[in-house]
Amino acid sequence: MKQIIFSALIFVLFVSILGCNRSQTGEVTIKGQFVGNIPEQFRYTVPVNGVAFEGFFEWRFPDSLGGFEINLVIDRPALLYFRYLDSPPLIIEPNQHYDIILNLTEDRKLSIEGDLGIVQNFFNELPHENPITCLYSFGEDVSSYNVISHRLKSELAKEEKAIQSLFLDGKITENLKELLITERMCYYKSALGVLAGTNRFAFLRNNEPIPNDLSQIWYEALDLDVIENDYLLQSYYSWFLIELKIWQNIYTKFDVEQFTQIRAEKRKANLTHSHNVELAKEFISGDILEFYLAGLFYHQKMRREIDVNLQAIFEQFKTDFPQSAYTPFLEPLIQEVTDFVDKGD
Repeated sequence: MKQIIFSALIFVLFVSILGCNRSQTGEVTIKGQFVGNIPEQFRYTVPVNGVAFEGFFEWRFPDSLGGFEINLVIDRPALLYFRYLDSPPLIIEPNQHYDIILNLTEDRKLSIEGDLGIVQNFFNELPHENPITCLYSFGEDVSSYNVISHRLKSELAKEEKAIQSLFLDGKITENLKELLITERMCYYKSALGVLAGTNRFAFLRNNEPIPNDLSQIWYEALDLDVIENDYLLQSYYSWFLIELKIWQNIYTKFDVEQFTQIRAEKRKANLTHSHNVELAKEFISGDILEFYLAGLFYHQKMRREIDVNLQAIFEQFKTDFPQSAYTPFLEPLIQEVTDFVDKGD
């Protein structure tokens, strides 16, 4: 009898340990339902290394009723973006289950609905227009850059205060607070960088001196030191912000006319990507360089800037970063480009 009781206790302890381990694996389950327009397929960003980048994605195929399921493993809070125009991200945390409704309109705009909780509902209401494109809310007339800059900075400060309040009220963890603040900082810094850059080029085209206040906006916007924390690369806008920073370094180091001539020569020789990699390695390093170069492969492909040395550049990337978690997402992309070149299209 004692042996039976002892065996039973061991079994219960074993099952309990299994249960504890399972609850700490970082698994995330998302069960979703499309309403409105049900797509045949859709893409979502995969938080590899926790990043939210448009080029690292997977496909899902909803059933006939619009249902789908996504399973992920993460070790800290992350943002998952569904690839629709200006849609908000889904905030996900390890060891959680999410039931969501995706409302897709005819003009391909997506809203996340359901019993989402206070944090997701708060984030849904924030601006999500892509700050890198001309579709951003300040429009094409950016001549009143000081007024626009002040408004953007005020909106960021208001959002940071709201996120801090959520943390102080115990609604979010410190890790999630850092992620959300970093995301919004990158968002507004990208907008400010585009605003300042657009105006700078306007002055340069007209051979006019760049005003000091405009230069200050430009340098403050692209100061990454104020957000250089563990969550920088997890922002959806970090890749664009890093690229803006690289170009700021380029135009600080090189004469504009001189660099324009160099660039034209590289483009004529189909060496644009090679040149971009060379420049990136001059100004950034480590995890930021790995992430930026991985994203660069995706964007060069989307821009159809096919480099004659593409395969060699990719092999060098694998040599420089042999354990890169981004490589599996890049391999089919490189193969697609290689096939495109081989066909002579």
